[in-house]
Amino acid sequence: SSNEDEETKIRMKELFNQLIENDVFKHVIKFMGIEDLMSLKESSKLFSEKFYSNDIKVHFKKHIYVGLSTTTRNRYWVQEGGVAKAKKEKPRYYKQLLNSTSVDESSIRKDVDRTFPHLGFFEKTEDGYQVLYRILKALSVHFKDVGYCQGINFLAATIYLNMTDEENTFWMMVYLLQKDKYKKVFSPGLKRFQLACYQLECLVRKNMPRLSHFFAMHSMDANFYASQWFLTFLCYDLPFDIATRVVDYFIIDGWKIIFRVILSLLKCAEETIMTVSYTHLTLPTNR
Repeated sequence: SSNEDEETKIRMKELFNQLIENDVFKHVIKFMGIEDLMSLKESSKLFSEKFYSNDIKVHFKKHIYVGLSTTTRNRYWVQEGGVAKAKKEKPRYYKQLLNSTSVDESSIRKDVDRTFPHLGFFEKTEDGYQVLYRILKALSVHFKDVGYCQGINFLAATIYLNMTDEENTFWMMVYLLQKDKYKKVFSPGLKRFQLACYQLECLVRKNMPRLSHFFAMHSMDANFYASQWFLTFLCYDLPFDIATRVVDYFIIDGWKIIFRVILSLLKCAEETIMTVSYTHLTLPTNR
């Protein structure tokens, strides 16, 4: 009967919750794949609450750092970004934003056409142009304190090319810009941007003292060499697949992955940087 089925479900849920609370479960999850972990997070409130405890998070991160398939990545982004929940709670919100007026519409139209021009996907004659324009316009209205800033277009394009869903991309962008207050990088006064530059200079001084000394001798601070990296979320300079993985890592590790990648880029280019004239200094990229 339906009552018996319901009682069975309740009993099974109770048993499962007891298992999660048991120390043995720490060992069980080591044998679980990322799809299993995400399914458990979706179906069990208790597991979801414990998801970022050390034992589960460490195991989950191993899967992320090994690399995700396109399908798994899309599910991971939708789940961690709270995309489905946001769409359910505000089903008409995205369309409402699109029907609003943004003071940044002109700037957005200019930048969309300049977004990854080598792909051709966002040229004015292509469908991608209108899609990216709408996403950026909605973001500029949603984040009234920030509006639209150059650089956001490259992150939004990277997210859309992975998710291939316009509204999902919007909500994923909302999540990323809110996570660890990353949107403050673009806020008026650029205080978070300046802080990030200062933090990077401290890290370079600690990990690459020779390069730090070289930069100091030529009066080059992080604003000079790292602004594009911070403002584009590294999406402009890194190959597409690597930039996509940076997003994967940022979701679980936050700001520290941005600094780690930048330090790696500087380390790879350190000798080259120190052997060229500073007036012609450009850091090598893969583009």
